[in-house]
Amino acid sequence: MTDYDIGVQKWDAIVLIFAHTMEREALHERCINGLVPGGVIILEAYTPEQLQFKTGGPPDEARLVSASMLQNDFAGLVMIRLEQVERLVNEGVYHSGLGAVVQMIGRKPVYSEAAMAYRSEMDAIFEYYLDPDWKEQQHIGSHSKDRLLKSADLSNRMTVCNATKQKRCRYCWLPRQRCFCASIHSKSYSGIRFVVLCHPQEFLRSTSTGKLCSQLLEGELLLFGYPGHDNRLKQILESRCPILFPTEDSISVAELTTTDSSYVLLPDGTWKQAAAMLSVCKTTFSSMEEESSPEKSLRCVRLDPVTFDSRTSPIIEAVHPGFGQGRISTLEACLMFCKEKELWTSVEDVILDELNPMIQATRLARWKIQSNSIFNEDVSNAFQEIADHVVHRGDCTYCCICGVTLSTPLRLKHHLKGKRHCDLVASMIKDDASILKSEHLLKSNFEKYSARNIVSCDVATEPADTTLLKLLEMGF
Repeated sequence: MTDYDIGVQKWDAIVLIFAHTMEREALHERCINGLVPGGVIILEAYTPEQLQFKTGGPPDEARLVSASMLQNDFAGLVMIRLEQVERLVNEGVYHSGLGAVVQMIGRKPVYSEAAMAYRSEMDAIFEYYLDPDWKEQQHIGSHSKDRLLKSADLSNRMTVCNATKQKRCRYCWLPRQRCFCASIHSKSYSGIRFVVLCHPQEFLRSTSTGKLCSQLLEGELLLFGYPGHDNRLKQILESRCPILFPTEDSISVAELTTTDSSYVLLPDGTWKQAAAMLSVCKTTFSSMEEESSPEKSLRCVRLDPVTFDSRTSPIIEAVHPGFGQGRISTLEACLMFCKEKELWTSVEDVILDELNPMIQATRLARWKIQSNSIFNEDVSNAFQEIADHVVHRGDCTYCCICGVTLSTPLRLKHHLKGKRHCDLVASMIKDDASILKSEHLLKSNFEKYSARNIVSCDVATEPADTTLLKLLEMGF
């Protein structure tokens, strides 16, 4: 059972009756992948309560299954039935009498054409990077001066391996028990096709909304550094489509003409990451053109700065309270573009409503303050006092604990000694009162979560963060 090749999208229905195994999660994941869209899984298994009846089933609790376990394993399915019951079992000598079972019927969602194309691309990316014989390839950014872009193929490989190890959904990029794929409903809008160019450090990040542009807006996602997307990116650049990124010579959305490309390219990442990808795009475009002239250069387009600065992102604000003013997510940038272009003017709220499942799932998946106890408050205050005396990396601007990017290393240093960060670090410390009596223990714990490469690899919450820290350790 555990060795059988179920395949991918081959079955209309898969039935699991008392299929107890120590490799339960792996088996269930293969079953989900084996279903066609709209296919169902029918399951019945003994629960841990079965041990008291002794009327069949595994004698050890490790192979028994509860409803909550199935809810986590099959989070990407629409649950038709999920219930724990006691019923009479009469299936031979060894399975006879009252039994405690869990019964489940789950349906795999039917996705739009755009969503299916996106999922196929994700499958191809994972298949490429999880190949045991994988070798780093030349790609469009191989000669970039930016270290992260130069090593993008390796970075993507490490991030995919990290996400697989963390049991993340490869489509919505959240832990599988928080998967919200079944809640995504594509909309059909015509006129503009957004192409999101995803930075390696944005790839598989739970808070990314770029992954949704290809599903909610029927757009397209390209992963920078993935050799399988190089030719497609070159095609997009060759079309001279506008690039949504503000530069000194960028034009406003209103200045775009009706004869411009129906594509819009969006570099997805922090401002610095997006600017680095834009530089590679310009270099790549120049190498494709025999003559360089203003008429043949790439064009950047900017959103209205007044509207941009006055906007508070509901997505960023929900995930990072207090950071939403004057910032927008990738999906919101698409919607702002359409509003300024007078396209889809009435659908912004409808689409943003679709993000509620992601926001809720992301909140649950991220670090939280576990307690408001006096002990944690005292530790937090102590951390704020010693923060200035702890040495940290001077070249980083991202805090993995809080999930925020600061504009400069100096701003990050100030962030690390702030109450919000210290509260989060204090919530992770084992409840040991002796820590307050030892400056050495305070410093070593604060260093572990705040100074040693900003956060040690074993507590990084995002696959891309773990990758970055490993690359730093390797000298990249």
